[in-house]
Formats: sequence, structure tokens, C-alpha cells
Amino acid sequence: MISQGPGTGSLGMKVDRKGRLFVAGAAGGNGRVKPVFYKVPLGRHGKLPAQSAVRTIAYTGEYRHGLLVIGTTLYVVQNRLNRIAVLKLNPSGTRGRLVDRITSPDFDVPTTAAAFGNRLYLRNARFNVQPPLPTTPYWVTAVER
Repeated sequence: MISQGPGTGSLGMKVDRKGRLFVAGAAGGNGRVKPVFYKVPLGRHGKLPAQSAVRTIAYTGEYRHGLLVIGTTLYVVQNRLNRIAVLKLNPSGTRGRLVDRITSPDFDVPTTAAAFGNRLYLRNARFNVQPPLPTTPYWVTAVER
């Protein structure tokens, strides 16, 4: 996305109501990801800033994929762990602390999240099904947030 070199993918992106873009970054190409978030201060009309304005936010968790920001709460979908890490962000969005983990027996490698009302809805990617077939069932799991 804003990387200086090839091989750095973005797994999840969300813009909060203050116009800050949060990106869950990936490294490698071997299926493992380096835990890192980027805070990208978007300019007017969503203009991307210079790379020097991008801030790295350390994250010590594993397997983050989809992101969802609601107010000062950041939901991080930890796909292979079949859970959601819930972080409370500071007002500037540069630090967060883990306040909860959400799990469900219906998770099967969830990858993205959307909110409606008091619930989060997560698509199950089912990466463990190899090879996926046209008849492989997929579903969305709803959990309380």
C-alpha cells in the first residue's frame, strides 16, 4: 500500500470517524504475518500522506486480519485463533489495551467483521478446508459486541 518495497500486503483497513486509517499489515508471503498496525493520517478527500507521516502501532497479538473501529474501540479479527481481540484506544489512536476477547463455537477462521446494532457479523473463510469445492458451505456468524 505505502510500502517502499514489494511483499508487504494489507490484511485489513478501517477508517474511524476522525478520518484516521488503520491498516493491519502483513509481511512475508509464507502465510505468517508480522504483528503491526499502521496509522495513516488521511488528508482532505482521503488523500494519502507522505510515508514519513505514517505511524507504526505495535501489536503483540497473533493472526490479525479484519479490523473494525467503533468510536475508541478497535475490534481485531484473529482469524486462525477463531476469536476477536477487543482493544480500547487512547484518544489519539496511537495506543490500545486489550479489554476483551470474543469467541464463538461457530467461528471457522473468521476474516472480516461488520457491526449492526449490538452485534458483530463475521464471514468464515474456512481456510482449513482444502481444497475448497463449489459445494463447501460458508456462513456468517453473529456475536454480541
